[in-house]
Amino acid sequence: MFAPELERPTLAVVGFVQPSGAFMPISELQCRLATRIFKVSCSVDWQHFSSK
Repeated sequence: MFAPELERPTLAVVGFVQPSGAFMPISELQCRLATRIFKVSCSVDWQHFSSK
């Protein structure tokens, strides 16, 4: 959902999932998470997601 190589999370790709159920609730949750991270309301350990 986020590009880990960016210094700060300023770009989120939302909606690129293919669930077996409803699509809209998943996109809404992704949007809510992205908004919280953009506002720095929650933190993410980017080292955990970095590809080596």
